[in-house]
Amino acid sequence: DLPWLFHGVVIGTLVTWVLFKALPPGKLPFVAILAFGTGALFAILALRSFVRGSAIRVLGPERVVLVGNDRMAHVLVRKMRGHREYGLDPVGIILCGDREAPEGLPVLDGPGDVAEIARNAGANRIVLSHSQLSEEQVVDIVHRCKGLAIKVSLLPQVFDALGPSVEIDDVEGVTLL
Repeated sequence: DLPWLFHGVVIGTLVTWVLFKALPPGKLPFVAILAFGTGALFAILALRSFVRGSAIRVLGPERVVLVGNDRMAHVLVRKMRGHREYGLDPVGIILCGDREAPEGLPVLDGPGDVAEIARNAGANRIVLSHSQLSEEQVVDIVHRCKGLAIKVSLLPQVFDALGPSVEIDDVEGVTLL
């Protein structure tokens, strides 16, 4: 968030300074505007950090079901467990290959599609490794999850799914779309 917040505060501070320079009656020294911008940036960062931490403490971590079973699923589970500050709790995996599930992570199975299995596990989010799935299967899972209000994150193969509503997240160096 820091680059976006920094740019927003700098632009807001410069616009405020220009307005005070152009409009009478007051002249505001540049040092005062600089101090305001710096203070605003740190205050916004502290407030956002406090609110995120409070939300995780009050609401609990987001329950995550992983779909697929490539090497990145194992890495992602380890990173989620090692960094509780992300607010992600892996609760199960739906295997699409013949590899083993990450240690301590239950394999989810049952009647129904991936979205229904995730809903039955109480998941708030699905992390989808689509290397073993066709494009049609991925699109179907995303649509079904949208209908059940389950968020979907994609472990990208290549940045092939970028669009206007895609958010890019980072979990300790692992990119999620």
